[in-house]
Amino acid sequence: MKKLFYLPIIIGLMTVGFTSCNKDDDPIVSGAFDGVITAQVENGNIYNNLVKRVTAGVLGYEDYNVIVLASGPYANGGFTLTLPQTVDTNHLFLFLEDLNEDLVSISDKNVQIMVVGGYSGFAAFSSSTGDITINDYVGNISAYKVDSTGNPRAESGTGTYSMATIEFIYADRDVTITATDTYTDGEYDDHPKTFSISMFMFLKKGWNRVYISESYKYVNGENREEEVLFTTTPISGLKWYCEIYDPFGSPAKQAKSAREGGHKRFGRLGR
Repeated sequence: MKKLFYLPIIIGLMTVGFTSCNKDDDPIVSGAFDGVITAQVENGNIYNNLVKRVTAGVLGYEDYNVIVLASGPYANGGFTLTLPQTVDTNHLFLFLEDLNEDLVSISDKNVQIMVVGGYSGFAAFSSSTGDITINDYVGNISAYKVDSTGNPRAESGTGTYSMATIEFIYADRDVTITATDTYTDGEYDDHPKTFSISMFMFLKKGWNRVYISESYKYVNGENREEEVLFTTTPISGLKWYCEIYDPFGSPAKQAKSAREGGHKRFGRLGR
């Protein structure tokens, strides 16, 4: 099964040697929930005539076809998705499939998971029927927040930039995953850069909410510090947003614009 959303990012971030952390230092709470996602989109009513259905899905193993896990109507500025209580094992993959198990502290190295959501969110379609095609695809809906201090994105700016999102992880068993590491890359863009990565996740069998937060510190336009956290402890302030590629065009034009634009996605971790 091809891994979507942020597990590849986790894998990329964990190429350094993690040391396990003491749970007493940062208590881990369960991320378990019943699999029902109810979202009210910011200014969501303006999309009522365009977005008719929202889906959660994963890519097929070889053919890259989208396997729809859940689908629901978009109405009154929001939607509800009910994720399946059990997931076909063909859609799962080992958390440690591409990782050295010595890099993390994990209570069961055989745990298999599946990930949906994150910054890529859920697909929005202009068709109200269950027979959805790429021609009906108009954008994504995801939950996130961003914040900044100072002027971090300017060419010579100084300040901080932070962002956070939520992804939904299915686990085939209870598992606790912890890791923490801080290291400095002395030759990053000709200046030192400090990376801090932490994971505090208590996944119950079934569906779980996992929150991802990132923080970047800029000095004179240079990214000097980067912190990334994966946690099942809720992060407040996230809101649902609809990303439509051409909100003033017809559904057909929007779908065409989306295809020609290479199906743009929200920003990813680790850039």
